[in-house]
Amino acid sequence: MFVKIAKLGAAVVEVMINEGSTVEQALSAAAIEATGFQVRVNGRTPCGTLADKDTITLVPAVKGGSGEIMVKVAKLGTAVKEVMLGEGSSVNDALEAAEMEATGFQVRVNGREAGGACLRSGDVITLVPAVKGGN
Repeated sequence: MFVKIAKLGAAVVEVMINEGSTVEQALSAAAIEATGFQVRVNGRTPCGTLADKDTITLVPAVKGGSGEIMVKVAKLGTAVKEVMLGEGSSVNDALEAAEMEATGFQVRVNGREAGGACLRSGDVITLVPAVKGGN
């Protein structure tokens, strides 16, 4: 079975684990350290074993901590990456987390030219090759 692991500020990792695996086993399979992070499974405190397609999220363990958002970053010719970010994150934050460079591309959020607004959960950032007008 497959589970996704999202750590704030990093690309989402998908790992294959055995049925009946725990969060600790999934994190170990992905070589991800959870020290200093709160662990959630599908937005809740983990309890028991994981199920196919569960999403494990790691957020900084801070009192009154900020929320997190999940966005997708797509660049023509490469895979789409999901990244988990803190609320109030920018397009640049998402590009950095997805390890993608925007040079030579137009950046769009949900099909519209990216402005300076903060991202929201579910946004899709698309890098489109910059095309200059012709005759």
